[in-house]
Amino acid sequence: MKKIWTRRILCAALLLGMLGTVALAAGAQGTQSNPLVTLSYINEQVIPDLLKQVEAKIAKHEKEAVPGQEAAFRKVEVKAGKSVELSAGAQVVLRSGKATSKDLLTDLTDAIGLTGTGELVENHLYLATADGQKITAGEKVTLMILGGYTAQ
Repeated sequence: MKKIWTRRILCAALLLGMLGTVALAAGAQGTQSNPLVTLSYINEQVIPDLLKQVEAKIAKHEKEAVPGQEAAFRKVEVKAGKSVELSAGAQVVLRSGKATSKDLLTDLTDAIGLTGTGELVENHLYLATADGQKITAGEKVTLMILGGYTAQ
């Protein structure tokens, strides 16, 4: 019976010794006086590198999403009598003024082709189905254009 108690006491002492060693080792790491990683390293190295990687991935995805075109609508103001020539796939919204097109633009808002007088309706989304389609301003107009265009 004495041997069983001796073994139990030895096992308990050994277990307490191991737990104490682990606690001391864990307590010494990452203190304020001895940090694992310094704040200046994070601010000066990690964050700038991470931001560069994120910006590079965003730029890559924007190029893949709309090859050869801008990824956002651009505000374009056209004076009376002047025109804008669109690339195929360009999207246009007439925000103000009066404009017409002799070319067959597709009105995506009403899901029809531009017919009749060729007059664009404000706040409708139009799609250029071929290169060289033109929109001519009857008076000063503001357009929002996504895609390729040339102001004339």
